[in-house]
Amino acid sequence: MTYPFTPHLPDRGSDGLSVHLLGRLDWASAKTLQERLAFDLSGRTDRHGFLLLCEHPPGVTVGREGSRADLRCDENDLRSRSMTTDWVARGGGAIVHSPGQLCAYPVLPVASRADDEENRLTPALLRDVLLGAASATCDDLRVPHERSPDGAAIVARTGVVAEVGAGVRNGFSRWGLFVSVAPAMEFPRMAVRPGGAAGGGAVSSLSAARHNPVSMPAVRSSLIRRLSEGLGYDVVHTFTGHPLLRRTTERIYVPA
Repeated sequence: MTYPFTPHLPDRGSDGLSVHLLGRLDWASAKTLQERLAFDLSGRTDRHGFLLLCEHPPGVTVGREGSRADLRCDENDLRSRSMTTDWVARGGGAIVHSPGQLCAYPVLPVASRADDEENRLTPALLRDVLLGAASATCDDLRVPHERSPDGAAIVARTGVVAEVGAGVRNGFSRWGLFVSVAPAMEFPRMAVRPGGAAGGGAVSSLSAARHNPVSMPAVRSSLIRRLSEGLGYDVVHTFTGHPLLRRTTERIYVPA
């Protein structure tokens, strides 16, 4: 597959992080855009990286540690809500996506070994950075929390409010962090994390944990700051949208 020239791509020698605020984005477009950005980075020798922030329409994805047993609903329930199920090459189990869940997808070069001289960001370190950023964001919002026993989620008093589900392909990261800010609660309650109580149990939201609405822009701003710090980027470029995306309309399920 070949790709056209991207006029917005920063010049060689840029060690900054390009953050794209994408609003509501379907799953297939998010996957395609990450593949394109990884392709753009593959010929670079600097530390430039991308961070995509978006929300998804209602749907389910299942990672490498997940199975149908993680869902509290069957195919008929999903079809009645116009929801699809996708099996994804990322860590984690089944995750129910919907508006109100903030998804953070860093597209960065990742080393396969800690002693790689060209890039010291390893998959394990990336997971720690993502989880640390989620924890720091909870601190910023004054949400009491702790890390799950399996070390892949942030758990508040009402349940899991953030979980890591990252993947690495051909030396570049995909997917990443899912923060439940203020979704309609019927969606997060459709899934249980693998391992039951040992994995953090039921999924909740920051708004439920605070018993007050939590602002999506506030979470987004905090997460950008915390992730850029954790990844070691001093220069951050923020964009609204992306020139490769086109606005379309789609019928989705909206709870009454």
